[in-house]
Amino acid sequence: PLDVAATAGEYEPATLAIYATRDLASLNVSVTDLTGPGGKIPSDAIEIRRTIRCPMRRLYTAKPTDVQMINRFLAGWTPQNVKAGEWREAWLTVAVPAGASPGAYAGQVTVSTKTGTARLPLRLTVHPFRLINPPDKQLGSYYRLSSRLADPKRAVAELEEDIQKNTRS
Repeated sequence: PLDVAATAGEYEPATLAIYATRDLASLNVSVTDLTGPGGKIPSDAIEIRRTIRCPMRRLYTAKPTDVQMINRFLAGWTPQNVKAGEWREAWLTVAVPAGASPGAYAGQVTVSTKTGTARLPLRLTVHPFRLINPPDKQLGSYYRLSSRLADPKRAVAELEEDIQKNTRS
């Protein structure tokens, strides 16, 4: 099973790696609603993305050849063809509703291709407490905006949204 634990109102990620032992046509990932003591958490509260890996310097002052492959971007998930020997990583972000009741919720992750389907239990534990944002702490993100951006205001707005969504206590 894919186990996730969070508090009400929290965004919590989980990842799933899919390795192709043969060519896969139209690989897709979907999720069902999660059901539990407080009813259901709808499937549209679970965002599915795929990680995009790319080389990145180990240190910004390092030589261009001193790189490592890292997960760098999260793109929206779309069905894709995957060759044998390759893999894809699905990144799920569960947005637990602020009013979710504590307890165990269950659903499924479905991985499908044109030739078959596999299902994996998805379990979410909603803890009976809430996380707080301490008033004396500031959370943020470091990002160096390029002066060559076509739309700097949009870039700042996207960064602010990302900070709000992903830097919670």
